[in-house]
Amino acid sequence: MKKRIISLAVAAAVFLSLVPPFETEAADDHANTLGSAATFISIGSTLSGTISPSSDVDWFRFTLPIPGRVTLTSTVSGGLDNYGYLYNSAQSLIASNDDTNGRAFGMTATLSAGAYYVKVASYNSASSGSYTVRLTATAVTAAPSPVTYYTVSYNANGGSGAPGSQTKTQNVALTLSGTRPTRSGYTFLGWATSSTATSASYQPGGSYTANANATLYAVWRVSTVTITWNANGGTSSVSASSKTPGTAFGTLPTATRSGYSFAGWFTAASGGTQITTSSAVPAANTTYYARWTTTAYTVSYNANGGSGAPGSQTKTQNAALTLSGTRPTRSGYTFLGW
Repeated sequence: MKKRIISLAVAAAVFLSLVPPFETEAADDHANTLGSAATFISIGSTLSGTISPSSDVDWFRFTLPIPGRVTLTSTVSGGLDNYGYLYNSAQSLIASNDDTNGRAFGMTATLSAGAYYVKVASYNSASSGSYTVRLTATAVTAAPSPVTYYTVSYNANGGSGAPGSQTKTQNVALTLSGTRPTRSGYTFLGWATSSTATSASYQPGGSYTANANATLYAVWRVSTVTITWNANGGTSSVSASSKTPGTAFGTLPTATRSGYSFAGWFTAASGGTQITTSSAVPAANTTYYARWTTTAYTVSYNANGGSGAPGSQTKTQNAALTLSGTRPTRSGYTFLGW
């Protein structure tokens, strides 16, 4: 036990001897590529920089002499919304962050001894301004467990402009890309793990927490559909209209037909289901059919002083009615007809 305590004390002493006092560097002219040209940042120091233009990126490098828990924090000014990325010596992404500190990034990772790189950029290359980045570290007594990394890819699924793939660190939530794909005639609903999904499981800028590789497919909804109004033997006030799927129909067209009464719009020429103003617009082009009921007339008989007149009859418009053969009677009179 004594030997282990002495070993830990020695490791801590070595680590602390490699941590210089706090320092601030005013220079902001940093390399734009990863590698030996990147600005060296020592543990416990703070460097400043400027992102200008908004597409600019700055690279830093540091060396961890023994396993440690590293924290990178940043501040911003001048309207900059920065994004930080942490890479290992193999240039694999370990962690990334956007808005831990307001518009500035912040990251913490437990790392093995070795060389690492930090990239500072503008979020979505949309802003510019000044920033600071500070590196601190604390020693750990044992090498961290191996970390697994996963790839999250994007598929525009019939559209275009899908973001590039991202690397997710095991047990660390990944902030999904804020880039939105586009598709003519469709509205982007979000991302799903199935190419046939009709609803989204993830949103741009949302969090992905699964420890697994994934391909996220764009979920689309038709922006508008064409509704055809089939008058079914009559005349409709509107032959076709453009509607937004999922919204209520609202006002429906009117229809007329000589000798018939309009009974509404249905999903089939016969049978089917009637739609109303509150019915939801379907997700695909659809035809609805007018439904008609015939107009009927009543023919009544009056014995006109006699008796035995037949009962009334119903006549359908445009259809001949055979009159009753019953003849009324009247004393002293001959029935001549109606």
